[in-house]
Amino acid sequence: MIIRRFATRTAIAAFACGIAISGGNAQGSARALTIADMRRFADVSDPRMSRDGEWIVYTVSTVDTAHDRSNGDIWRARWDGDGTRATRRTWGTDDEHSPQFVGSTRAISFLSARGETRDSDQLWLLPPDGGEARKLTTIKNGVDDYSWSPDGKRVVLALRDSTADADSAPHPIVLDRLQFKQDIERYPSGRPTARRFSFRPSSRRIRTGPTTGTSS
Repeated sequence: MIIRRFATRTAIAAFACGIAISGGNAQGSARALTIADMRRFADVSDPRMSRDGEWIVYTVSTVDTAHDRSNGDIWRARWDGDGTRATRRTWGTDDEHSPQFVGSTRAISFLSARGETRDSDQLWLLPPDGGEARKLTTIKNGVDDYSWSPDGKRVVLALRDSTADADSAPHPIVLDRLQFKQDIERYPSGRPTARRFSFRPSSRRIRTGPTTGTSS
């Protein structure tokens, strides 16, 4: 899912770059866009502002073509646009994303599958003054999303239903009632010699129809 999301954004950036290249034909020689060009693209996403309105955290992602994956890192910058104050807060080859400030503090949380064999995101916490991130959750199927309370003391997690994977086979549906002509359509004309029932669990509806045609 991460690769698909990043690939879409990269395609948009590649399209914009292609326009820029084609538009420069009059000023210089044009060339086709290459994989090496796309590898240099950096995608900025997930911006979140601190509660005091002075800082912003965001994700900068690039493509790791050698391992066919996205590599995202967490950055922090001043909201007034002072580029000299932008700092990178995470390093390495793991994908970190979805940063948030924790309450009114300068601590930063994010999601990452660091060290996870199942490639499931967990919630991590960066101390406000720098240092190594600390893992806050160890959940089997990972964390899809999260949100902190205003005071930063509680967090709400969006998790996948672990029971859904335990038994993927559809359960039988017991029917004890049939609504006559629910679809407000007449039966086929003629006199059917036999009838068949078809049932699709996704629609939970029973359909009837002739099996051998009609009699004159």
